[in-house]
Amino acid sequence: MISLFRKIRQKLLSQNKVTRYLVYALGEILLVTIGILIALQINTWNSERQENQEEIETLKALRVDFLQSKDNVERTIFNQSRVVNFNSKLLKALIEEDISLHPDTLGMYIYRGALSYWKVEPTNGTYDALISSGKTSLLKNSQFNRLLAEYAAQLKFGFEDEDESIDLTTILVEKGAVFSPILGNEMLKEFQLIDTEKSYPASELNQAKSKLMEDESFQGVLVKKAILEINRLDYHQSILSKLNVLLELIDQELDLKDKS
Repeated sequence: MISLFRKIRQKLLSQNKVTRYLVYALGEILLVTIGILIALQINTWNSERQENQEEIETLKALRVDFLQSKDNVERTIFNQSRVVNFNSKLLKALIEEDISLHPDTLGMYIYRGALSYWKVEPTNGTYDALISSGKTSLLKNSQFNRLLAEYAAQLKFGFEDEDESIDLTTILVEKGAVFSPILGNEMLKEFQLIDTEKSYPASELNQAKSKLMEDESFQGVLVKKAILEINRLDYHQSILSKLNVLLELIDQELDLKDKS
C-alpha cells in the first residue's frame, strides 16, 4: 500500500501536476489521520471492554466475600445476643442475691455469658487485593465506593472493642476460678473440656454460689463487660446492615452490566 502511494506521488511530480499532487497529499494525510483515529478508538474500546470485564469480575469476587462475611456476622450476632442476654440474667441474680437459681443455670450464665466471647471474622481478600494493587478506580459506582470505604473503616474501628472484651473476659476467668468450674461443671462436660462423671455435693455447690454472690470484684468487671457486649452487638448489627446494602448495590451493578 505504501509503495503504491509512493508511485502515484512520483508520477504526479514527474508530470509537473503540482495542484493535483497537493490535493493527493492532503488526501493521503487525511487518510493516515483517519486511520490513526480509528486505531486509537479501537484501542480505547478494547481498554474500556477490558476494564469493564475486570470490574465485573471484581464485583463478583466481592459478592462472594461479602456473602461469606454476612454468614459469619449473622452467626456472631446470634451468639452475641445470647452473651448479652445471659450477662443480664447473671447480673440480675447477683444484684438480687438470688441463691435459689440452680447451679447449672448459674454455670450456663457464666460460661455462655460472662466468659464467652465472639467476634466478626470478615472475608476481605478481594478488597485487600484491590487496595494493594491500586485498582480501586475499576469500581465506577461512587455510592458503592463510599460505602465500601465506610465498611472497611468500620471493621478496623471494631477491633479496639474486641481487644477490650478479650481483656475483660480474661479477668473474669481469673476472678471466677474459685467457683466457675464447680457451678459450670455440666457446661464444661458439654463443651467436652473435661471427661469425668464427677459431680459436686449440694454443700459444695451452695458454697460456690455464695462465693459468686459475695464477689463484688467479679460483679464489677461483669457490669463493664455487659455494657461493652451490648455495644459490640450494636456494632455487629451495623456491620450486617452495611453488608446488606453493599450486596444490594453489587446485584444492581451486575444486573445493569448484564443488560448493557
